Amino acid sequence: MYKYFVVLFLFETRKNFVRMIKNCYQLKRYKISIKQNKKSSQIKMEMPLCCLSTEHLPFTKTILNILLPHIFRGKCFNDGELPFRIEVENTETGHLFEHILLEYLCDYKIKLGAKTVTFCGETQWNWKKEKRGIFNITVNTCDEDVDIFYPALEKSIELFDFILENGQRNFTNNTFNNWYYLLAVDFLAAPRLDLCPPFFPIRL
Repeated sequence: MYKYFVVLFLFETRKNFVRMIKNCYQLKRYKISIKQNKKSSQIKMEMPLCCLSTEHLPFTKTILNILLPHIFRGKCFNDGELPFRIEVENTETGHLFEHILLEYLCDYKIKLGAKTVTFCGETQWNWKKEKRGIFNITVNTCDEDVDIFYPALEKSIELFDFILENGQRNFTNNTFNNWYYLLAVDFLAAPRLDLCPPFFPIRL
């Protein structure tokens, strides 16, 4: 059985986009809010307590290997000085979202003709001062990145949701049939500049 989520993306203004994704996240049981200035974009993400770490999503790395393999080329700064390929096995979901967003930002910038691209991000949380599950993500976007930020954010949402839905399912044991696997790869693997995605199936 498949459930289809049909989302009409309205990009007339940033306000419309932010309103749309907030509504989408209420359905997904997590929320984000976005603030931007000339030097950065700040994302406040509120995750449910059951989804705070990839420790409980053991096939996250498998999904990334299939759908966004170049994410593991990025540099990751963490307390254990681990490469992201290892860190991703047990890291905070806010940190995972940061890496996905950085990768798509780079992809879109290169798609527009940039020869070299560098984006930096940081994920912070302080659950003594804020509600448990809140992550504060900062990415060093600037004014000229506004046109790619929202398409990159859209792609990041899609992949992040896919991981939340399927991170406990083993891709190697025929949990997904070939049709579903190929559709997922086609829809998520490569960044596109068109702003209206097709129907997105979630296996129930």
